[in-house]
Amino acid sequence: MKRFFAMVLAMCMMGTTTYAAELPAKYVTAKPAVQEVTLDGHSEMMQCYNINGYNYFRLRDVAQVVTEHIADPYHHFNVGYNKERNFVSIDMQEEYVPVEGSKTYVIGTEEKQGVLSDSQIFVTSWYDAQGMYGYVIDGYTFYKLRELAKVLEMDVNWNEEAKTIEVASSTATRGEGAPRGID
Repeated sequence: MKRFFAMVLAMCMMGTTTYAAELPAKYVTAKPAVQEVTLDGHSEMMQCYNINGYNYFRLRDVAQVVTEHIADPYHHFNVGYNKERNFVSIDMQEEYVPVEGSKTYVIGTEEKQGVLSDSQIFVTSWYDAQGMYGYVIDGYTFYKLRELAKVLEMDVNWNEEAKTIEVASSTATRGEGAPRGID
């Protein structure tokens, strides 16, 4: 009987250890970068931070360029933040509205420390944002563009030759006139 409990305990510990290894780091070094991103063919130079080899973009910047350069309003989104309840809202199929009086964020040239965000993400669609995480740098939260694209049902690809990120809205990814839902 003792062996049985020892095996169960060992298996539980292995599962915990494996899960813990998959969690993102709480503190990271964020290197400022400017990345060319094409949105349905429109080229935009966007500020971001490179964290562990991945580019993280400020959510409001992505909302603004998507609203400006993606023709299909199906992919547009607005961003909100509820400080008291500590959650970020991504309001699907809405035009981005900048926060009144907010300043343009400039990443600068210095490396910064990023802290894993503890804010919950609420998306006004079917998408489960569990597992989508970002890093807070200078009071702003930055996310991977590929993870945001899943929420927006858009395609993201890396063009190695041009060294650009290509974002494409596509009715092919969701089917013409299809409602949002799990495939």
